[in-house]
Amino acid sequence: MLTSEFFLDTEDAPDPIKVPFAYAQVTLSKANYIELKAQAKQWRIQWQRTRAREQEALD
Repeated sequence: MLTSEFFLDTEDAPDPIKVPFAYAQVTLSKANYIELKAQAKQWRIQWQRTRAREQEALD
């Protein structure tokens, strides 16, 4: 289920009733789950580095 943790402001969060996939369930293998978590971590690290470079450029 979508939660407000993915949004900066809870007002930006979509209403779960209006989002057709809000209650859809997905089954992943353990290997796919681990790969997905690793990819998410890599993207998060890349985003943090980009934000740091951006802040340095603005300062």
